Amino acid sequence: MAEKSMPKEVAYQTIHDELLLDGNPRLNLASFVTTWMEPECDRLLAEPSTRITWIWMSTQSLLRFRIDVKWQNKRKVQGKPIDKPNIVTRANIQVCWEKFARYFEVELKDLKLREGYYVMDPVKAVELVDENTICVAAILGSTLNGEFEDVKHLNDLLTQKNKRTGWNTPIHVDAESGNFAGTGIQEREDKSMAFAMSKALRHCGWLVPAYTMPADIEHMTILRVVVCEDLGRELVDKLLSHIRGVLMELTDSTINLTITFQAEVKSSERTGMLIEDLCTSPKLLSIGSNISINLLTRRWK
Repeated sequence: MAEKSMPKEVAYQTIHDELLLDGNPRLNLASFVTTWMEPECDRLLAEPSTRITWIWMSTQSLLRFRIDVKWQNKRKVQGKPIDKPNIVTRANIQVCWEKFARYFEVELKDLKLREGYYVMDPVKAVELVDENTICVAAILGSTLNGEFEDVKHLNDLLTQKNKRTGWNTPIHVDAESGNFAGTGIQEREDKSMAFAMSKALRHCGWLVPAYTMPADIEHMTILRVVVCEDLGRELVDKLLSHIRGVLMELTDSTINLTITFQAEVKSSERTGMLIEDLCTSPKLLSIGSNISINLLTRRWK
């Protein structure tokens, strides 16, 4: 506790100024943050409250723990060993799964990705399932490129195997990445290009993360863009303009930049109108021959 107090106006301005150093949330395309809410939600947060707030750990962790315990209890009743549970997933798994596996001593059977196919292969995933598998983990909206895994095909194959073996292996679908756009950049000559672009875009105010792909396709680099509720057409056009300018500054020769828009609209009318507008006129930008960018916009609820 400070020995001396300060006027409330000074305290507010100090904190307000410090928060400005975090950057502009609307230009933060790296984090899964909320940049817009319904006015009713804003008013509820602003109103004084005497209610108790409950803070829970990740729902996913609770679900995985429950799956693990349920599997163990069933194996105990059957008189079978319970010391080697495993989860079948892919190499682009989120870090929370790795933590769960480490803390609860569960083996992760991760499928390696390959060039041209950046999600879990349902056929190979089901092949890895054995009697010790507590679940197969799929994702709708990969954190690498925003791609949806074929959960229906996975379910069909796993159902057949369960009937054939008498097992009851479930599927856990991670559907947390709702607003998602993945800008995939394959750079063939200079792996540092994506990282240089990420750094250069920060000078324009944009936060766009860059990283390499997982095992077996490490030669690929990715720039990821998270589309939030209030990212409108004007900001998207500005982002594309800055990307084009950055590429022209970082390269001596012209490059071929191809940008296309696709969408799955399964949300509110407001967001649906936004994404449909993005997709009505696919953008094709030509700047040379080394890098291609595919901007895929998905919104689901």
